[in-house]
Amino acid sequence: MTKNKRPNGTIKALSDALGISTRQVSTLLSNGMPTTIPEAMAWRGMGSETSDPASDDSSPAELRRRRIALLRKQEARLEMENQVRRGELISRREVEERDAKIGACVRHAILRMRSELPGQLEGLTAPKIATVLDDYNRSMLEEMSDEGSEFWSREADTK
Repeated sequence: MTKNKRPNGTIKALSDALGISTRQVSTLLSNGMPTTIPEAMAWRGMGSETSDPASDDSSPAELRRRRIALLRKQEARLEMENQVRRGELISRREVEERDAKIGACVRHAILRMRSELPGQLEGLTAPKIATVLDDYNRSMLEEMSDEGSEFWSREADTK
């Protein structure tokens, strides 16, 4: 097709619809690209007449959107790495290991009650037994609430 057979504005309209320069449109028209937008899009493999060039994966707007999304993901990843370095975020494995240690320590403390309490409770009345149990439990819970106490090192060694 020669330039004089094209309707006025065809090159500009094709340029806008295809997201390419008018010079590229002229070259493609010389190589046999159709002059209507739907046919030109199909000829270039961009879809049918219902395609929206603005939503095409290679459109400048789509590429910008993808770039922004990528930058946001990279920013989130870096922030997460910084939180890990600062100790604000720990891995699932670390949580599971800590939970297992807590469980083992609590289990041992409960089993330890069976050996320590019977001697203290022997011959006591019910109200006195309740007081001894309350005191024992309070003492154990206070020791457990202090991460630096001997409870955690002593109990962890007896899994």
